[in-house]
Amino acid sequence: MGIEGGRMESVEIPKYNKLAAVLWDGGREHKLGKTLIGSDSTEKVFMYPGNAGIKEEWIENVSDVKYSDIEQEESIKAILDDIEKKDVGLLVVWPENPLAAGIVDEFYKRGMNRERSIFGPDSSAAML
Repeated sequence: MGIEGGRMESVEIPKYNKLAAVLWDGGREHKLGKTLIGSDSTEKVFMYPGNAGIKEEWIENVSDVKYSDIEQEESIKAILDDIEKKDVGLLVVWPENPLAAGIVDEFYKRGMNRERSIFGPDSSAAML
């Protein structure tokens, strides 16, 4: 895996089951969710937690599970538990707070990468 001798080796990517989730509630995340839902490769997008505009458009796809800077570990656990329960194939984490708190690290620690994909850097890269 990786680059060796100046060329990229192949990397096995888990099958994407057409369910995606976006973590955060801003306008950029709203647009990202709309872009994903408009894609042929995505059937449903869950928003964690979403915002007023998102709730108006996708009421059934907005999660009650929220990220909290105060209870970071509990929030990350709750979000990843919900992702597993809903069998989401792709998690997109946009904001730096949950990234720096280790949501990607915990995703890999749990072995979730065997069945799902995540878009976002690990905690050490997020702190740059």
